[in-house]
Amino acid sequence: MKGDFEFVLSLAEGFFEQEEVQKKFNLIKQHEFTGWEIWFQIEFASFLQQHEEVSETIREFGYSIDKRMSGHQERMYIDFLIRKKRSSRSSYIALEFKQNQSASSCVKGMMGDIQKIWKLKQSEDDLRSMWCLGIYPTATGKNVPEIISKQSELVGVELPDNLISTKEIPNTSFSFTLL
Repeated sequence: MKGDFEFVLSLAEGFFEQEEVQKKFNLIKQHEFTGWEIWFQIEFASFLQQHEEVSETIREFGYSIDKRMSGHQERMYIDFLIRKKRSSRSSYIALEFKQNQSASSCVKGMMGDIQKIWKLKQSEDDLRSMWCLGIYPTATGKNVPEIISKQSELVGVELPDNLISTKEIPNTSFSFTLL
């Protein structure tokens, strides 16, 4: 699990280190654009397609949900499935994205995604690990680890500290959290 975390973190860091990506985040801030999650997913997909350690990506993959846990909903969609090179053909890392105008709302949405993944039918679960990547304006004066702790406690999710990372996106006024 820690190996997958480090792998996904290295993908995020590599993506955010790109000058063109940083310029686009600065445009988002300058023009106060909202709803840019789809743009981000397309850019990230392009990055993954060219990455030497990624052998396959699947975007918006549908899974059946255990109806005992979900009520009326029958399917859910995971933003990305990523298969590392030299890993089993049926072993995927799931990655969900969230973007929000506040760190608190972003982390809250990430916790919702974690709960959503738990509802997968076990017979369809081919995920080796699941991660959430949240992007938000850098929270000045706010302690993001405290926000994560509070939100995870509210939904009953236990997150090991060594599998959480919050970093600023270089040369922008945005940050990201991976958990």
